[in-house]
Amino acid sequence: MYTEDAVSNISGAPLSGKARTDFFVDFLATGPRIRSKVLQTYTTSDTSLLIVDYSLDIPGPDGEMTHINGTCTDVLVRNEEGDWRLAVDRPVPSEDHS
Repeated sequence: MYTEDAVSNISGAPLSGKARTDFFVDFLATGPRIRSKVLQTYTTSDTSLLIVDYSLDIPGPDGEMTHINGTCTDVLVRNEEGDWRLAVDRPVPSEDHS
């Protein structure tokens, strides 16, 4: 899904490498639900920029859901095998988080 040197700020801080992977292992274990809609794409031969609206529901330890929506700017690159991988994963929540 990600390039080796990809960066993601879904945690609230830019993470890459093992720190990014560790965050996602823990985050996905909570069972979040995400819905997304691609709004725009801009593609060159091996690079693509996606603008995506997203909605994320995250269960808390007490079972109460936290709802976040916003817009994500993603940069993908095509690897030698022809697969697209995320290089930049930059979700930006809306100010009201609803």
